[in-house]
Amino acid sequence: MNITFRPLSELPIGEVSELWNQSFEDYSVPAALPLDRFIGRVANEGLALEHSLACYVDGEPAGLIMNGFREFDGRKLAWNGGTAIKPAFRGKGIGKVMMQRNLQLYEELGVQQANLEAIAHNEYAIRLYESVGYSQIDRLLILSTEQPIPDMDDSYEHSYQVALGMAAEAARLPFYNEGEVWQAGITSLRDGESVAIFDGEDAAGYALYRRTFSPEGSLTGIILYLRLRQAGRMLQVSYELPCRKFGSPATTAADQPLISEQQIPCWLSCSAKWVLRQIWSRC
Repeated sequence: MNITFRPLSELPIGEVSELWNQSFEDYSVPAALPLDRFIGRVANEGLALEHSLACYVDGEPAGLIMNGFREFDGRKLAWNGGTAIKPAFRGKGIGKVMMQRNLQLYEELGVQQANLEAIAHNEYAIRLYESVGYSQIDRLLILSTEQPIPDMDDSYEHSYQVALGMAAEAARLPFYNEGEVWQAGITSLRDGESVAIFDGEDAAGYALYRRTFSPEGSLTGIILYLRLRQAGRMLQVSYELPCRKFGSPATTAADQPLISEQQIPCWLSCSAKWVLRQIWSRC
């Protein structure tokens, strides 16, 4: 079995998209994308096709790895934005060869921190990543609700100072870290907005959010990314402000570290449903 690699940038974008869809066939969650959405994902997540890999087995396309790169606070960061193998090539040890070649690529490029996420019940993938040196940092939660968080009375009184702005403004907060969850960073939310929360003069938390719209321009939802130093009323404030400003559409809390476990009862109390659980790993 001869395993070789080519940069995805050497393939026509239509072939890259097709290889993505074929490699994620029968995946545990739907991952196939039409060409326009695939191109949008590459752009939005900063995926670098010249440093992403197509894997070939005896000359036949067998799988791919997509990588994104950023720099923050003097460090070069990498994100594995998708690793998959066509069904016919699974169970042959190809995944480990792919991951080893990808980590070699990271070393060649001077990467200092590499992140990835895996579906929590995909035990095979988690074992694979751990076998090449990744360690679990946390679990990520994605929840969704169509109901407002309860116990917010009409007076809307709270002791916090709140600043609304664009997502990029969160970079000024002392505990903002672009090296955390990739898709919750301001680089991935160029069209996003922010709620910064202050307790006196101290920054206490923030929420980044992105509004989604129908083709007719109607607001259909708010995707919320939270970073709070405490929960309770602060969670309510960060959630309710965008909803009160723009209405109360369906809201998704995406990529929430489980370290904020005190937030969960508040979400469940408004009938939030688990959409996805992921393992967040780093090497």
